[in-house]
Amino acid sequence: MHRGFSQARRRLCNDLRLFWWFRCGRYCENTGNEEGYKNILKNNVVPSEISLIGPEFVFQHDNDPKHTSKLCKQFLEAKENQKILKVMQWPPQSPDLNSIELLWNELDRQVRKFCPTSEHLWRILQNEWRKITPFTLEKLVARLPNICQAVIKSRGGHIDESKF
Repeated sequence: MHRGFSQARRRLCNDLRLFWWFRCGRYCENTGNEEGYKNILKNNVVPSEISLIGPEFVFQHDNDPKHTSKLCKQFLEAKENQKILKVMQWPPQSPDLNSIELLWNELDRQVRKFCPTSEHLWRILQNEWRKITPFTLEKLVARLPNICQAVIKSRGGHIDESKF
């Protein structure tokens, strides 16, 4: 894969995640390292989830190294001890169970049809986000039982979610 394409894809993925936070929670940036991620948890995620869902919400993230860093684990354990949240347990090698990833993949497929420049990305993301219907979300959620079974069969290993 061409290095420039890989960097652009990584940037697009980060922009999609920021877009999701903008639509559903407080806007945040800088998820690149454990300190940045901990600050996002502290200043954005926890306050947003408490206001959107309430205390003792279930928090879900994957095994990205910054998510599993000692710094972030200690922060989340303290919040669990305070009964603010509960961290969902996660298979060692499988981000495939995170339902939002199915939506990111769908949004990514739609946005890629346009080959957007960075100047047009935000507008295209907003337009494509508005096109997501409850039916689309229901279809994605309906795939989860089959995906979960495949992950169990692979003993927590990676699967190709596009096959489900």
